[in-house]
Amino acid sequence: MVNETGHIIEWNHSAARITGLAKEAVLGKSLWEVQAILLPKKLDSTTAKLRQKGIEAALKTGQAPWLDQVVEAKYHRIDGAERIVQQRMFAIKTDKGFQLGSILTDVTESKAAEEEIARQNKFLHSVIEAIDSPFYVINAADYTIETANSAARALGITEGKATTCYALTRKRSTPCDGK
Repeated sequence: MVNETGHIIEWNHSAARITGLAKEAVLGKSLWEVQAILLPKKLDSTTAKLRQKGIEAALKTGQAPWLDQVVEAKYHRIDGAERIVQQRMFAIKTDKGFQLGSILTDVTESKAAEEEIARQNKFLHSVIEAIDSPFYVINAADYTIETANSAARALGITEGKATTCYALTRKRSTPCDGK
């Protein structure tokens, strides 16, 4: 939580865990000062001033393009670990202007899992593509062709909801019933 002058007045356990900065280390410091510590690239003085002015304007008006938006950033913890965070800041009207609240979520593990799934998917597609014969993968839930290699596509077998294995191999409009 940031007060109307841009200084941190609350720093919860989750913020401390994600950033590696203890509550005692950030209370009373300006938001832009703490952000400069956490961002992986050190900001040049012009960029730092622009960031400060943007925060100060939001504190006066309660408006900024980044308010009420989920913004993703890389933070460098003081222990050197890099974390990917999603942050949503919001304005809170007071008699003196606006305070800023923030919801900070560490998505480092989720992003790593997404990257691993993408890597495995790319590998699987390269293996399927390397097969010389027509090859396709069927979705067992609805019998549609999920993936087809170039040899299969050359025969007109394409991916998508319009192509089902039973229409392709049996020229039927419904799945086989075992009879």
